[in-house]
Amino acid sequence: MYVERGGIASHRSPRLISHTPLSQIAAWDSRINIFITSIKSLAYYIILSIYPYPLSIDYDRFVATRAPLLIQAILLHVSIVLLFFFFMRRERLVSLGIFWFYVSLAPVSNTVFLVNSIMNERFLYIGSIGFVIALVFGLKYASDHVTKKHYETYVYTTLICTTILYGLLLARLTFNRLGDWYTEVNLWKQEVLINPLSARTHSNLATALHLEDKQQEAIVEYG
Repeated sequence: MYVERGGIASHRSPRLISHTPLSQIAAWDSRINIFITSIKSLAYYIILSIYPYPLSIDYDRFVATRAPLLIQAILLHVSIVLLFFFFMRRERLVSLGIFWFYVSLAPVSNTVFLVNSIMNERFLYIGSIGFVIALVFGLKYASDHVTKKHYETYVYTTLICTTILYGLLLARLTFNRLGDWYTEVNLWKQEVLINPLSARTHSNLATALHLEDKQQEAIVEYG
């Protein structure tokens, strides 16, 4: 869905701008950089699982600008691994969810072998099931270990209210995202808002405007 820059006066239809396939990068230093980037992108997948905003169809700049720093990403992964072992004998379904999350992302994270994308939302579809399993049974474990009876009702009420509010927030974000996909122009305008320094998003918006015969607006974006 990425469009290649094309002149307004060109007789040829604009084509899609594609990512540079990571599998074409052969230098060892580049492979190391890709591995470091994959650690950061895995951490950003976790963030998106908790709070999926902003969503994008072009995450190349996101990993550089929005993903956690390398040391932060490593600390996050280490913390989750420790949680995995903590729950192994206490609530195994939490550990199962964590395991599911990482294993489902391993083939597309560029840690096992290279794929043609740094990260993509669709890669998270299966992994999100593991996230939900870990979250639900983690909350269950927390609620089951409220030892003081006079706090029990308060804790359950808080958990229920928080879950409802969180669900409403996710529903709102989903509704807003559906509007971005209504037209090609809407989609790329949103991309420009969240990736204003990306030449690719501006070029793609220009092409979408060009295809809708909005030539003057397209010229501005091409410029």
